[in-house]
Amino acid sequence: MEKLSITVIPSREHVHLMEGRGHLEALYFRQRHPAPLLFIVPGAGSQTYDWPSRFLSDRFHARGYHVVLLPGTMTWNFALAASGSGLPGIKEQDARDLRRVMTVALEQIKQDHGAEITRIGFLGISMGGLDGAYVSDLETREHAIGISRFLLVNPPVDLFYAGRVVDQLYDEGQNWSKEEKDVLLGKAIEAFLEFYRERRTPEDGSFLFDLQLRLPLTDAQRRFLIGYDLKHLVGDVVYVSQLIRDRGVLKVSGRRGTRSARVAEASAFSVHEYIERLLLPEYAERTGAQASFDDLGRKSSLRSLPLDSQRNVYVMHNADDFLVTASDLAFLQQALGGRLKLYPRGGHVGNVWYPENVAAILATFDSM
Repeated sequence: MEKLSITVIPSREHVHLMEGRGHLEALYFRQRHPAPLLFIVPGAGSQTYDWPSRFLSDRFHARGYHVVLLPGTMTWNFALAASGSGLPGIKEQDARDLRRVMTVALEQIKQDHGAEITRIGFLGISMGGLDGAYVSDLETREHAIGISRFLLVNPPVDLFYAGRVVDQLYDEGQNWSKEEKDVLLGKAIEAFLEFYRERRTPEDGSFLFDLQLRLPLTDAQRRFLIGYDLKHLVGDVVYVSQLIRDRGVLKVSGRRGTRSARVAEASAFSVHEYIERLLLPEYAERTGAQASFDDLGRKSSLRSLPLDSQRNVYVMHNADDFLVTASDLAFLQQALGGRLKLYPRGGHVGNVWYPENVAAILATFDSM
């Protein structure tokens, strides 16, 4: 495994308070012989240390693939280093930004690492899956990279619906004191640090049982922790986006001495506020056309894409994923037919390490 430093927008290395950090940090798992290449893009907020992506990277590398593991598009790193606007979330534009990253990465591993590539695949997890669908649509029309197959694992069908769910989950703790939230978060962090200290692997199912014993939670506490984890990423992106171009949505000034207060203000943004106060004005400025919340939501949904004709797109999903509805799954079934593999349980990206799932994911690309 080697680290890749991918520069897409050179000027971003000089953004105030983020000097020297305007490059995308990726991982490259190298083969020393001609082999297929797999790009892996994780979900919202996930960097290259995200465990589902690292777990699958190891499996594909052992299978004989080159693997390039990129951060998700809804991360501070992608917003700073690769997003043209600094405001990821409008999926068509995110796809163009992501494809530009993949193009640069492809050139880099060929030139700097001598990679010999026989064919290319794309594995997207959660929002990375939604991004993959938009990249596929772009590639169908423009054929810039030549990706043979896309596998989307647990993609949200309606991104803005998923955002509303995240806000609702976080709101489970709206009547709790700051101290109660801090204690809960501290316990959760300690439980997962213990997991890493013991070098447990996700496929070790006993860890999940042990976790329940070590960290007994109410349903409300579980929902809050999920919402907190997913919402926290919005604050990171808001903070970075306003360093790239201050749109006046943060009251605290962007000076070194006020950094902590400005981060705290950005962290208070809900997903809905991010869309309404940042994405909608950005879309109007870019296109010259006003769009409502629902209009923009439709433009960031799988329903807006011709999935029925994109024969190289495959989807794996779980019937109990809380970020999709029964209607969403019915849409996928109608659009994809046999290219949809639906598991009865697994929640949101909760079963990718199961042996049956791993075998199915590997097989999807072995036949591309």
